[in-house]
Amino acid sequence: MARAAECAKQFQDAEVVSVHLDGTSKTFYVQRALLCAVSDYFRKALQGPFAEGKTKTLRLPGCSESIFELILYWLCHQALPLEIENEASPRNPTDASPNQRKLIELWCLAVSYLMEKLQNAAMHSLLTNFAGNHPGVDAIRLTRKIAVNDSMVHDVVMEELAASYSRGGYTLDEKDSLGAIPGVMNSLIAELRECWMDYGSGKHPPAPSEQDYGEWML
Repeated sequence: MARAAECAKQFQDAEVVSVHLDGTSKTFYVQRALLCAVSDYFRKALQGPFAEGKTKTLRLPGCSESIFELILYWLCHQALPLEIENEASPRNPTDASPNQRKLIELWCLAVSYLMEKLQNAAMHSLLTNFAGNHPGVDAIRLTRKIAVNDSMVHDVVMEELAASYSRGGYTLDEKDSLGAIPGVMNSLIAELRECWMDYGSGKHPPAPSEQDYGEWML
């Protein structure tokens, strides 16, 4: 029970931290113990000899209000809202992109702030989303922009793209848009070639959302 006692000790801290985000003048006030309990990054910043700990102010560059709302929801519920796993128009990949983009951005921020459990929650919701919607063009564009090559979220998105593309999941216009994203077609060809080497020429590559989600968890 030592771990439970250590966790409980943090909640004897009544201090509140003011959190400032990019793109909004709003200030959010969060209990310091709650932030420190879920992230080594926050714990070192707020409990160490750094300016954040002295001023009780935390700035999160690159974190938008909509993404921080998801972080707060997760802090309160240890789960993400179910609606982010669904899309209003499952047959339209462009309509599917907003929630997919949020989850990709959330996963990347969770990496930056050393929040492994939030990474897993974001990945689970993203895979659940992909189970009913193939990757939207804007979600793929964002992945290529902010996700490190060979990171789990990059690999998931590209493997989902290969699975959907091979099954005729994109219109000609969407294929043109995909081709305009630097590096996407080369990655897509590599994914398809690897699949055909493993399963035989002309076979459809399996999508991560059709397999065990645990492979993509930390």
